[in-house]
Amino acid sequence: MFASIADESDDDFERVFFKSLVLNVPKFYTEAFSSFRKKVLSEWDLPEILITNNDHYSNDIAKLTMVETTRSGGRLIWDRMVPIPIRVII
Repeated sequence: MFASIADESDDDFERVFFKSLVLNVPKFYTEAFSSFRKKVLSEWDLPEILITNNDHYSNDIAKLTMVETTRSGGRLIWDRMVPIPIRVII
C-alpha cells in the first residue's frame, strides 16, 4: 500500500517518507488492524469506564479498547504516576 503511494509521488520527501513506512510500520497496523478490531468488538464487552495508568504505552489491545470505549460513549480515566500526578478524564 505505502510502496505504491511512494512510487506515484513526484515529491522526493513523500517518496522517502512512504518507503520508510513500509520498513518501519508493523504489518499489524496496515494489514491486520481491521480484522483485529472486528474481533475485539464482537468478542468483548466494552467497559463503561476504563481506567489506565500505563497500558497506553505499549499494549495495542488496551489502546484499541480505550478508543472503542470512548467512541461508544464510555469514559476513559488516564492517570499518570509521576511526582506531580496528572489525571486526564475523557
